[in-house]
Amino acid sequence: MSLVALQLTMSFGLVPIVAASFGEMSIVSPIVNLVAIPYFSFVLVPATLTALAATALALPGADWVAALAAGLARFAWTLIDTAAAVPWAAITLPRSSEIVTVLALVGIVLGLPAHPLPGRLLAWCALLPVVVPVTERPAPGSAYVIVLDVGHGLAVIVETATKRLLYDAGPSFASGFDTGADVVLPVLAARGGGLDVLIVSHADNDHSGGARAVLDAYPDTYVIAGPDVEGLSATTCVAGTSWRWDDVDFDLLHPALGFRPLGNDSSCVLKVTAAGGSLLVLGDVEQRGERAIAADPRASADVVVVAHHGSATSSTPALVAATGARFAVVSAAHANRWGFPRPEVVARWEAAGAQVLSTAEAGALHVEIGEDGIRLVGERERRRRYWHAE
Repeated sequence: MSLVALQLTMSFGLVPIVAASFGEMSIVSPIVNLVAIPYFSFVLVPATLTALAATALALPGADWVAALAAGLARFAWTLIDTAAAVPWAAITLPRSSEIVTVLALVGIVLGLPAHPLPGRLLAWCALLPVVVPVTERPAPGSAYVIVLDVGHGLAVIVETATKRLLYDAGPSFASGFDTGADVVLPVLAARGGGLDVLIVSHADNDHSGGARAVLDAYPDTYVIAGPDVEGLSATTCVAGTSWRWDDVDFDLLHPALGFRPLGNDSSCVLKVTAAGGSLLVLGDVEQRGERAIAADPRASADVVVVAHHGSATSSTPALVAATGARFAVVSAAHANRWGFPRPEVVARWEAAGAQVLSTAEAGALHVEIGEDGIRLVGERERRRRYWHAE
């Protein structure tokens, strides 16, 4: 029982640091450690050292000893991997402020058995602000937008006072990495609440690949999808569709009914209009789609999520001029092989008076649109760390 108590104390004691660093907490780690620590200490490490020594000294049977050590390592990895695959293996925690983290650590120290203080166990209540998400939502008439850093792909969260929308969910890969499950869902969970609408702009994997994981987690979400998207129970995106949440207007500007060709140019285009400004999300539209949007008087916007990751096939002069944007936001992978955003595209937006920001350099981009106007900041700036490259 003392080992169990030790593991529980260590696991809960590390919660503030784990929450601040990783945004989640393992539920199975106390159980896994009860097995893994003695296994590694008394079986795997001695076997590995013996294999290294036998190999270095070219002793008879060294190959057999090395194979045994490798088998023991594979067995350990299989057990850990199996435990990690349990649906409730870990829970997402809100990103705690420095003050909350420090107060929680003080509470843990005071709650340890070394302090025979009256009511000592109550000090553990200092963990509650760490594990209970308290997220400030926008005021009515305002919107909070996060352009997530999903590499070469797109995922945009739009929140109002009581509602939340996700535009695209990033890519999924054959390796098993899925930005819907591994990037989008942790952010949604950390911010608390559910998901009201998912828009899948078009069928390309870098926009739609993570949608299934998101819908598995939020099955009651209303889905709007571009006309080329298949395999989802969704309402087709059609220009002219609009709704209003918490005094914030949402309008679909593209594609018109019957628009062809399908694909990038038929991406679902969303405009969000709040009290202090507006946002336009263009998906992957290219020149033909942009001509249709530029002709729409509603195309003007303060913040534009640039089409097609800053590709040279998009951001035509007509579209750039029609938006009159103050900020041009690009969702692109760091050091990507296509050189997105293309220098000529950046130059075009800057020549029109827009400030260009990319997730490749700034990380996730946070946009607050309220009565006082627009505030835009990158995640790297919000959470500056000493190891970040300049």
